[in-house]
Amino acid sequence: MRLPIVAFSIAVTAFAFCACGDEGTGFTPNGDAGVDCPDCPRCGDPLFGESEISQEHRVDLVFEASIALDRSTAFAEAELRRSLVHLGEVFGAPVETSTPLAEMVSTVKGAIDAAISANVEGSLIVAARPARCFADDEAAQHAVRSCLTAAGCDAIDVELSDTSFTCDGACVGSCVGEVTGTCTRQVAGTCPGTCSGTCALDAPAPCSGTCIGSCGGTCSGSLSTSMCVGRCSGDCTGACETRFGADCAGTCGGLCTVEASGECGGVADGACDGSCIGDCEGLATAPPDVASACDATAECQSRAALVGVALPRCGGASTQIRYDLVAGLDDEAKAEFFAEMAALEHELETISRVAALAAFVQSGAAAGGAVGVISAGVEDVINSNLGSYTIVECLVPCVIPALETVVEMNAATGTAAATIGDAAATMLTTVGE
Repeated sequence: MRLPIVAFSIAVTAFAFCACGDEGTGFTPNGDAGVDCPDCPRCGDPLFGESEISQEHRVDLVFEASIALDRSTAFAEAELRRSLVHLGEVFGAPVETSTPLAEMVSTVKGAIDAAISANVEGSLIVAARPARCFADDEAAQHAVRSCLTAAGCDAIDVELSDTSFTCDGACVGSCVGEVTGTCTRQVAGTCPGTCSGTCALDAPAPCSGTCIGSCGGTCSGSLSTSMCVGRCSGDCTGACETRFGADCAGTCGGLCTVEASGECGGVADGACDGSCIGDCEGLATAPPDVASACDATAECQSRAALVGVALPRCGGASTQIRYDLVAGLDDEAKAEFFAEMAALEHELETISRVAALAAFVQSGAAAGGAVGVISAGVEDVINSNLGSYTIVECLVPCVIPALETVVEMNAATGTAAATIGDAAATMLTTVGE
């Protein structure tokens, strides 16, 4: 893909720059500029992870972001392949890491489906919390400080916990402003919403998690005839432990999540009309605030935000699978299936993180996901006046081909993320997620 170079042609006329000699080891003057040139460095290539193309941070941050997003996506694919290889080994369907993803998924998923059909009575009961990804505000803050330092600006330190930023998605930190969504608080008492943790039950009540106490029905994990530690088909008396949130008719000891309207005294998990402190489920459109009166501040913050977007942090995935075994299985068969399902629970959490990252890369926000945000940053440089930046003259000719490279890289990253996301989503349907 070739970029329009008219804007660049206009911009670089302000420079008297050098061109590399035939051997690429020294500069020769360009025209009659009469410029004394140092040794000519090789132009950096983003394909090799080289981001210091122009030695001007406000420009080079778009290269750094494109490279980082490509690596984040590649790491996610490697994690998905590792999980599939492990599950293939556990379920007796070995696959090679180099096998095409669609083939790996088909083989492994078929083996898992067969094992579930042979060992489970009825359907699986799955309690799952999907992973979520958000821009890394620490990476953005580091990038903006480096950019300001390179521009000769004085950056005033701001504690990370006190920084705020615009969140294009759900704020999963403290919202400075009005919040619409849910609010989660650590409590030890009555919870008017859903409780994640331990719910102490003084009277019999339904328990959607693990009942620890007496069960007024069948208990899937009885320790004795009088004590239940497992899933209870009737009312539970004692304590009910839930990992994913449920109504609590007793005393909640854990996280209480309630519908929020207005200010949130705990962690906001919803739309924030204002700025967000903490994490953002979506794209952070500005890095943490770093105060500076320098002319380069706005551009440094805007470009540094791309680095935070390119290095998303993904987590929060939980998977809990419950089932009833078919009658007649011997102890060896039960032990083997228990081990298989434990491995499946563990790897599905990894696969959920991969799926979340793939979605974040492609369409995590209205701007078109991380690829869209970073591509917009590249376009911004393409349409800018290079003469307004402090670029070493001899490196100006390196910028155009490097920008062409990252445009192609970003397109390839989006395509790879789509393939990875499809494969991960197919695996998650194994247990109905």
